[in-house]
Amino acid sequence: LIFVLSAIPPPKLGGAIENVARTLRPGARVLVRDYGSGDLAEERLGNKQGSSRKLAEGYYIRGDGTFCVYFTEESLAGAFESRGDFVCERIQMQHRVIENRRKQVAMNRSWVQAVFKYSPGESEANHPGR
Repeated sequence: LIFVLSAIPPPKLGGAIENVARTLRPGARVLVRDYGSGDLAEERLGNKQGSSRKLAEGYYIRGDGTFCVYFTEESLAGAFESRGDFVCERIQMQHRVIENRRKQVAMNRSWVQAVFKYSPGESEANHPGR
């Protein structure tokens, strides 16, 4: 799921993960890469003057009317693990400074990457995860 979950409104995220789970066999892994908290785009949305782009913590509406969620490690892992049939095998934030040499601007970008194992019927106690 590469930059997919961030486009889903938080109240519907559980249903989307449930739909993913229905397509998986036990032991399958879901690879996720999505926008991370602290990303330059999130900062820009949060700093827009005269507008209320922030709908909730980490949840914004862009100028074109689309929505975007910026995940922390905890929020992404919680979305999957709260179902009880996903175990977080690996999760980490990726931070990069991307430089626009022409404009002489450094941009801080953040992504969260994770691997979740689909394990229906297994408890979190058997897989402490991270």
